[in-house]
Amino acid sequence: LFDDGNGDQRFINLDVSIDTRITLKNYLSIFAKIQAFPLEGMDFYESRTNDFNNPVITSKMYKGRLYLSSDYRKKFALDIGSTVGISPLYNGISYYTRISPRYRFNDQISLKYVLALENKYNDIGWVHNDTTQTQSRLIYGTRNVYMITNVFETSYILNNKIDLSTKLRHYWSGLKYNNEFNQLNPDGYLYSSDYTGEHDDNFNIWTIDMSLNWWFAPGSQMSIVWKNIMQEDKNILIRNLFSNISNTFNTMPQNSFSFKIVYYLDYLYLRKK
Repeated sequence: LFDDGNGDQRFINLDVSIDTRITLKNYLSIFAKIQAFPLEGMDFYESRTNDFNNPVITSKMYKGRLYLSSDYRKKFALDIGSTVGISPLYNGISYYTRISPRYRFNDQISLKYVLALENKYNDIGWVHNDTTQTQSRLIYGTRNVYMITNVFETSYILNNKIDLSTKLRHYWSGLKYNNEFNQLNPDGYLYSSDYTGEHDDNFNIWTIDMSLNWWFAPGSQMSIVWKNIMQEDKNILIRNLFSNISNTFNTMPQNSFSFKIVYYLDYLYLRKK
């Protein structure tokens, strides 16, 4: 429910789901889920208005998910999963796949890689508040959304008190509009509009997180963290992943360092002394 600020609770959506998890004798885990939003909902934020009086009607949605996870006790393990979603109101369909192999060399060193792919077709999204007309119009577009995430993680445990972890991540998302734009009506539905414009988008971000942690006393920790970030945003869709990574590396990096100490004081121990 949504609180409109006047004490009234308004319906947003209904979510019904059923899921199951099974672990076989070989420690292969299987997770399956069926999820449904059987009623059209209302998104009070997507209209981008201050009074929340013109919510966007959201489609019914049906999703199916299946994930497999192998035995983590072995040196090599693999997680793999996929999700399919259908939104019939505007003929939307989405696919999501995640593959994550991991390898443990020994009790000290381990590696993990994550590849996540997501495509959304006929996705509806806010584009622009058009104020060129006599009356302001809320413009939405039908677009295809493409997303790729690559993550590489390493963990090195020096001893029972000190560890070093590194995480490298590249995320790319692209929007391709079909140049058929819609206008939000007071009833919450979208209708064809004569609006024209170029709103394709191509976004990249590259991050590095490196952390050195030292547990110098029970419940007490010192952390030294380095963060590096590079990002790029263009209004021209580029589908080639290597071109996106190369373009991101040509941007100006931002670096930050942080130092944190957390010390645990046991009041009862101090009181005894």
